[in-house]
Amino acid sequence: MTLRDAVLLAGGLRDEAYLLEAEVARIPEERRGDELARVFRVPLDSSYVADPTSYVRRETGARVADTPLQPYDNVYIRRIPGFDLARNVVVSGEVRFPGRYALQRRDERLLDVINRAGGLTDAA
Repeated sequence: MTLRDAVLLAGGLRDEAYLLEAEVARIPEERRGDELARVFRVPLDSSYVADPTSYVRRETGARVADTPLQPYDNVYIRRIPGFDLARNVVVSGEVRFPGRYALQRRDERLLDVINRAGGLTDAA
């Protein structure tokens, strides 16, 4: 099995995956001293993204050669530093405009979202 096969069997890379490289830790055939594993970096490309619709395009350059995996290999694919999807909240009840709202900041307060929902009604 290759690294590409393993990633695609797992459903492909998610949006937050760092697409430039992965890290593979392998048990060495001949250990030196107290060595537990040998770690090497493997370049990735957009062919690791599973999207049958071809809608998602995350080009990273030319397709790289695939890396064969060995038994007991550990594969690590890192997250893009600082990556975060929009967070949504649902405001219901006695507000003027109940519904779904996207948070604008990480530290946005409930009062801010209620105000964006038109504020509380007289029945609140």
